[in-house]
Amino acid sequence: QITPDSYVTEKQPRRINDKNDQTQTKGLYRREFGGNEWRNISKEQGEKRVLSDEEILELSEITLQIENHYGFPVDIEWAYEQGKFRITQSRPITTLSEQKIKISKKSLIGDPASYQRLFQVGGMPYLVSDAFMDEYRKIDGLAMLTHGTWTTFLPKESIKQTLAEGLKLYSNKNKFEEYKSGFEAYKKETSELFNELSQKSKLRKSEIQKFLNSLSHLFHFYRRTEFFATDDAYQFSLNDKTTRENLKEFEYIKNSGREYLNKLYFGSESYLTKILGILAKQFNLTDEILRLYSKRDILDLFDNQIVPEQTIEVRRLAYVMVGKDGKLNYIDGKEAETIVSKFEVAQHEFYREIKGKTANNGVVRGSAKIIIADYGNFDGLKKIMETMNKGDILIAETTSPELMPACSKASAIVTNQGGMMSHAAIVSREMDIPCIVGTSNATDLIKDGDLIEVDGDNGVVRIIK
Repeated sequence: QITPDSYVTEKQPRRINDKNDQTQTKGLYRREFGGNEWRNISKEQGEKRVLSDEEILELSEITLQIENHYGFPVDIEWAYEQGKFRITQSRPITTLSEQKIKISKKSLIGDPASYQRLFQVGGMPYLVSDAFMDEYRKIDGLAMLTHGTWTTFLPKESIKQTLAEGLKLYSNKNKFEEYKSGFEAYKKETSELFNELSQKSKLRKSEIQKFLNSLSHLFHFYRRTEFFATDDAYQFSLNDKTTRENLKEFEYIKNSGREYLNKLYFGSESYLTKILGILAKQFNLTDEILRLYSKRDILDLFDNQIVPEQTIEVRRLAYVMVGKDGKLNYIDGKEAETIVSKFEVAQHEFYREIKGKTANNGVVRGSAKIIIADYGNFDGLKKIMETMNKGDILIAETTSPELMPACSKASAIVTNQGGMMSHAAIVSREMDIPCIVGTSNATDLIKDGDLIEVDGDNGVVRIIK
């Protein structure tokens, strides 16, 4: 006889996705001498929400506890009395089939062969991955972690789109000037905001929301400097003056952007570390635990919601974040491990001769020095680079300004990822040393100390001994 309110909540991260409040004209009341009866109610009472946001999330948590106890999705009946939820009945949802659930998750990602790997690093916090994917969800990006290694992908169809967008950006003077000035304005405004927030002893929810949104917005600008946005523009610049002139400013934009990214996210002096330090004291949690929170989880702390320990442990082991139609989806646990394993099989093909794209010509033989970025030990990168000898060949996932001490010692540079406007490509041309980018798996196939030959004339790396 009535249409009840309905609420849709998401499991991971725990949040309310949809609220449908209904206006009621009558209510069911207990009769004085037994039984129930319908009574008319006032307009004010009829428009009042049945549950607050906090109560909705509390009920969701109780439902998940019941699901975890029985091991299957459940339909529950409940009552709310004297400030407490009372569960009156619980039963399995028999209309859901396991096959349908699996098909739904599979459709989010599809065939691993339809993706191109972007970057792979160690020590990437869950929170940073969430901030990264808040931008990359818009282009159906994919991030996954297992065994402490974080890997990102883009669908090949999305790369066609980002290359076309990059060409429009760098070949148009007005668009490029707008982008450049926007990036500078972003850095100035957020630097002032982050400095102010990092000096406080306690933070408000609205301040943290602004901080987290600003963190993610960096990638709106920075992803336009990546190889999947610049490669076509570089080729076009060889015969187009406007694009060539715009790309002369690219090195500063790329390097200053990367330096600011590091200042925001990585190392003991980063803004993220400082803000998490304040929140750790404010909510009696550790920095390490907070890095395993999502952006939504951080905000939920202000509503007295803490991520369960079981969820934290699952995220340590494996997770997948995938963008689909502009929405960010989260998968963890065994299902995430299964997805990751399929991508690992698809990506690992081993050859003694490794092929990539020539970023600078020349042929060099030398000893390989592998440097793997680990953002869990960002401050220790300097010590790792000190072990590199002058004349070694630098082998890395990719390079960036913090790797310049290693680049300056290198007789050649080889990277798994990158394009003609990547940091490694620009630096190698400036230093006039051979460089091959986009090999996909050089750090997997080459071992520290291997004697290798970098043939920049043919885009080939050969393992000699």
